[in-house]
Amino acid sequence: MAFWHFIPQPVEIRGGDGEFLLGKRVAIVLPAAAGDEDLFAARQFQAAVSVFARLDLLLEKRFHPDYPGPAIILMRADRDIDWLPAGMDLSLLKPQGYLLHVTPENIFLIGADAPGLFYAVQTGIQLLDQAGQHLPSLTIVDYPVFPVRGVMLDVSRGKVPTVETVLEVVERLASWKINQFQLYIEHSFRWPSHPKISEGYDPLTANDILAIDAACALRHIDFVPNLQSFGHQGHLLQLRQYRHLAESELKWTLSPTEPGTYQLLDELYAEFLPNFRSRLLNVDSDETWDLGKGKSARKVAEQGLGRVYLDHMLRVRELAAKHGRRMMFWGDIILHDPELIPHIPDDAIVLQWDYSDKPSEEHVRKFADAGKNFYVCPSVHGFVSFFPRQRVARDNIRALADYGARYGALGLLNTDWGDAGHSNLQGLAYYGYAFGAAESWGPGRTENFDHAFGRLFFGSGGEVVMEAMHSLEQIADPVPDLLVWDFPAFHQPFLSGKDYREKLTPEIVDTIRAHAARALSLLTGIKSAVRADGVLNELIFAAIQENAFADKATLAITFHQRYAAVKASGDIAGLEMLLRDVRAPMRKLIKTSEDIADLLVPLWLLRAHESGLAEMVGYHLEVADDLRSSLEWLNNALKDAKKTGVFPDLPSPTDAWFPQFESPNGLLKRAAYARRDARRRPQ
Repeated sequence: MAFWHFIPQPVEIRGGDGEFLLGKRVAIVLPAAAGDEDLFAARQFQAAVSVFARLDLLLEKRFHPDYPGPAIILMRADRDIDWLPAGMDLSLLKPQGYLLHVTPENIFLIGADAPGLFYAVQTGIQLLDQAGQHLPSLTIVDYPVFPVRGVMLDVSRGKVPTVETVLEVVERLASWKINQFQLYIEHSFRWPSHPKISEGYDPLTANDILAIDAACALRHIDFVPNLQSFGHQGHLLQLRQYRHLAESELKWTLSPTEPGTYQLLDELYAEFLPNFRSRLLNVDSDETWDLGKGKSARKVAEQGLGRVYLDHMLRVRELAAKHGRRMMFWGDIILHDPELIPHIPDDAIVLQWDYSDKPSEEHVRKFADAGKNFYVCPSVHGFVSFFPRQRVARDNIRALADYGARYGALGLLNTDWGDAGHSNLQGLAYYGYAFGAAESWGPGRTENFDHAFGRLFFGSGGEVVMEAMHSLEQIADPVPDLLVWDFPAFHQPFLSGKDYREKLTPEIVDTIRAHAARALSLLTGIKSAVRADGVLNELIFAAIQENAFADKATLAITFHQRYAAVKASGDIAGLEMLLRDVRAPMRKLIKTSEDIADLLVPLWLLRAHESGLAEMVGYHLEVADDLRSSLEWLNNALKDAKKTGVFPDLPSPTDAWFPQFESPNGLLKRAAYARRDARRRPQ
């Protein structure tokens, strides 16, 4: 039997004899009892036949499975018992599971229930993609390990995607059998009664949420409302009318000692939650860094930090219940006081996140041993990066899927965070979403995942794209036991960046450069041979940024080595030669950084609103500004050395970056965007 690619990989595939030939006489048949959700799945299959087999098949309902000719028959075992083929073993069907049975006469897509039929269709579409009109005889038996398989996308720290982009994400997630979706929100929703919270951020509206919710429902995805309800309030607490609710001068956490905290949350929930049909609510409440360091200090001293945190969660649980929702929250804070885990309400769901490539099994076990409901929550690892750390993501997702399956997790929620402006463009996250979908459906069955993703996502040119993606991912892992954070490293000052002076070596940077150059060469060489060209352009942009990082790192490391040598020897002529050698490459890097800022704008606006773009443009312009000021410093250093014979010391090493961040949420001064526009304006 030929090897067919699927995401996720099914439990069992059995080959048969012959093939089913799709032709104009074939019909797609549903039982008369099929409702709108089954009809939607059938129309998806009908559209896929049109695309991959270039046939427009008729779709019809019938009272009996007696279509007089070859047919593609969709049915549900929980309803259409009379339609099941003779001898079909129903014991193979489990909740959300399905059978896909292809014979030379007919194709049967049989779901255990409504989601199962939808998932049978998704697998059938992937088979169509590869086989076209000649579908091989086979039987696929499949069902998920985790009942809940989710993705959470951050839409608050940087990009606010357009509704069209979110709907595209939903469509792709559904094709991989994801059944829960969340949008992480701090301030990026427009509350009619609290309009100042989202002012200037192109927020999602109730109308947007309703559209996304409807699309999710058709695809058997639970669109769960997600609203940060404790920490991570850096934006809200900067606003004058909410400042009094801050726990401390850090303006990061809502104070649990302020009655207004709970009044505000109640009002926000009242306008946010009615737009979702889900009965869940993710209140987040992670990383409450300043809890107990301000207004609640006395209470924490008396009761303990964990108890004060848990009391807040109990109050929030009451608010969630008032609005008909079951609370879920991140588990990081309660783990500091594990003796309180048994006191978590039995109806709450703990989200145990850990983004390490070697996540803690013990932390997962603590919630399991206490009998609590919990998800395991890995990450696609795109935060603070030009390109996702895919190797780390795979190890992280694979390990947590394994722990979750062994310790009885209700689900796996794969996270896509936007720390520091969400530099990672949307299309680059799809690999991680799909890998998480595959592992949450069948932990450990991902040995052929990369081949499947390349073929199913990018088409016939997918193998080459995957080669390029593997080159890009190795930039974060150039040598064993070293993780390179390209995004902050590129922004570190040229003269004082700690990575350039202490962490990176010429050999490491040569490896980074080779990977970046190979990726760019592969991607630009096959552009016309693949589909998903929007994602391909985002990959090319990531490769361009990685090449710029390699150029800057190479130049900086060489400069620091030579400057130390000429300073130690007092060689003024050597300093003059050094400055002459670095001047042109630094000017080229300045132009490259400004060009990257220009390239970013259309890519960003293709999928997202303008809010957050100024910060990312400013990031690249600040790299250019630092290089200019470094050149000026070097020119002055040469003048001083010639005049006094003394070489000035370089600034002290620092790993600081984003020197103009102006709040805990990390917002660059928007003047950077204005500078870009001024630079582009004709003189």
